[in-house]
Amino acid sequence: MTTTAGPAGDCGMINGVDDPRRRGRAAAGWTKRHRTAFFEALAMSGNVSHAAQAVGRTHGSAYALRLRDGTFAERWEAALLSAYARLEEKLLSQAIGYAPLDAGEGARFDAALALKMLAHHQARTQVASGKPRAKVQRTASLDEVERSLTRKLAALGKRREVAR
Repeated sequence: MTTTAGPAGDCGMINGVDDPRRRGRAAAGWTKRHRTAFFEALAMSGNVSHAAQAVGRTHGSAYALRLRDGTFAERWEAALLSAYARLEEKLLSQAIGYAPLDAGEGARFDAALALKMLAHHQARTQVASGKPRAKVQRTASLDEVERSLTRKLAALGKRREVAR
C-alpha cells in the first residue's frame, strides 16, 4: 500500500484512492499559535511557502486548510492585502528617492516586477469584487495629434480623388 500526497497537499490518497482516514489532516497541527504566526509571516513576505516553513508546516497543508476553513481563507486574504500594501509603500519610497533603512546589503528590489504584481493584484481583486476595470485615459501630445490629423486628411483626400 502506497501513501501519496494528494492535489491539496496533506490530503493523502492510498493507492490512488481517497482515504477517508486522512481527510482533515490539513488542519492537524495548525494550532491557533501556528495560524497567527503563519499569517504574520505571510503578511511580511507575501510568500505562502516561506510562511508555512516558518511555522513548521507545508505549503500544501496551508492551501488545503484554506479550502476547508473559511476563517483561515479570510485571514489569508487579509495577510496578502497587507503584503501588497507593503509593496506599494516600498514602490512609493523608491519613487520619491527614499532608501528604506531595512534594505540591507544584497537587497534587490525589482520595481518593474513590483508594478506587474500590483497590476495583477488589482485586476484579481476587481474581478473578485465584480467591479469593472477603470479605463485609462491618455492625453496625446500635440505632435501625435498633428500626425494623426495629417494621416486622416491624406486618406480623406485620396478617397475624394477616387470618387471623382
